[in-house]
Amino acid sequence: MSKKMTSRQLKALETKKAIYESALKLFKEKGFDNVLIEDVTSSAGTSKGSFYTYFKSKDEVFIEYYKNIDDLYEKSHMNVKNNPSPHEKLVYVLTEGIKYLETLGTEILTIVLLNQLSQKEKIPFVVNENRTINRIVKEIIEEGQECNMFRRDLNSNELTFLVLQYYKGIFLDWCLLKGEFNFKSVGEKGLRCLINGMTVSKELEVEHN
Repeated sequence: MSKKMTSRQLKALETKKAIYESALKLFKEKGFDNVLIEDVTSSAGTSKGSFYTYFKSKDEVFIEYYKNIDDLYEKSHMNVKNNPSPHEKLVYVLTEGIKYLETLGTEILTIVLLNQLSQKEKIPFVVNENRTINRIVKEIIEEGQECNMFRRDLNSNELTFLVLQYYKGIFLDWCLLKGEFNFKSVGEKGLRCLINGMTVSKELEVEHN
């Protein structure tokens, strides 16, 4: 059982959340490059020192953004742990991510993607293989392969890459088209088409066995 948080710990979480939300709001309104740390702390009602307590730079706000999304994926995965269908698990977890990102809007997502594209690291956080979403997708795919629901001519790493390649691509299209299509509807339909292509038909299952 987890320990109850102290008032000091709760205050720290509130401060970090205020800084995070203020930063995203200002990035959306002014553009990432036009926002100073002082602008963020002024909007959040805190000090510059407090900002650096939680974030090393403005870029780290986006790492927090992805960590929050990964927490959502983790919770969504737990919600469907007992669902016997790996197919439906995969659709549910990824669609929950789409629904969350849709609430943030194309402006924020565009800024986040541009930030990741400009990173000097060899592998930006958004495509890091150690992210929670990569682990969850791979775990569900392996579950589907074990019960002969998903094809096994491609290994779990290859299928995970293909699923996430489409998944990240739909985000880019949504931003490029300025949100002109229903993100959740189109995203879910595309996921189902892709995952159906991973599903073993009865004929192939007989041949494989």
